[in-house]
Amino acid sequence: MSVPRPQQRLLLVKSGNKCARCKKTLAESGDSRALCVNAHIFGEKPGAARHDPNLDMVFVNSDKNLICLCPNCHDIIDYVRPNDYPTERLFQMKQQHEDSVRMSLQNNIANGKISTYLAAVVVRLGNMETSPNESLHKMDHLPYQINDKIDCNNIKIYRELIHEYGAFQSYLQNEENGLYKISTSEGGYEKRNIYNRIRNVYVEIIGELERQGNPAPYDGDSIYLAGYNKIRELIINSKEYTDMIDDVLMHCIYIVLVDAFIECKWFENPNKGGGVIDSSS
Repeated sequence: MSVPRPQQRLLLVKSGNKCARCKKTLAESGDSRALCVNAHIFGEKPGAARHDPNLDMVFVNSDKNLICLCPNCHDIIDYVRPNDYPTERLFQMKQQHEDSVRMSLQNNIANGKISTYLAAVVVRLGNMETSPNESLHKMDHLPYQINDKIDCNNIKIYRELIHEYGAFQSYLQNEENGLYKISTSEGGYEKRNIYNRIRNVYVEIIGELERQGNPAPYDGDSIYLAGYNKIRELIINSKEYTDMIDDVLMHCIYIVLVDAFIECKWFENPNKGGGVIDSSS
């Protein structure tokens, strides 16, 4: 592989010595073997995965087109399931991984990590070995219809996601083994603070839109995405966060956010005419 050494070193630093896919540490302290593959997103040679003959080779062999992977993940992406990893997905994976490394370093240097219940519950979700019985959790206690809330908040793209992830609400709320029932204070104090944190993120986003002079009604999908990104950054920069495969982290964040949506702790309650929602319970 004809990647210049300076580009290889730059990529390893930007990746925090971790695989961008599985987050495995690539070279342990004192180990001279760097188990790192500087994998091309656009393939370098004809016949390689995602090769494009029209691209400049300086770009192809630069850190901009390289993603840091362990050998196993490299094989999966290039040989086992290459169709599952188009260039768009790999560039997004690279960007998210390098951004998380950068944010983590900046946070540690500037302020040190903070503790959050939100990160703690997301990490526990990612480590769950068994799933609560979804049939034991009922949503008939809600004073509104889910579709009414979705429409009230002008959500279109995330409509199906909310319906899909509503089935996972039992991971948090199940009376027998949901995380909000078996965590600190038996789901009281921790649950309240998680809801308040999510609600505050929503209020921040609305405040930013108002300061920019954007009139209501707002685009609910843009708010949902902005909220997801802010929550993700908060979790990654929390003391409780431990490295997770990005797909697992995304799944766990969606579980928490859709639960908060269903319980009316973020976005507006359709039965309250856009009024303030109580986040204390």
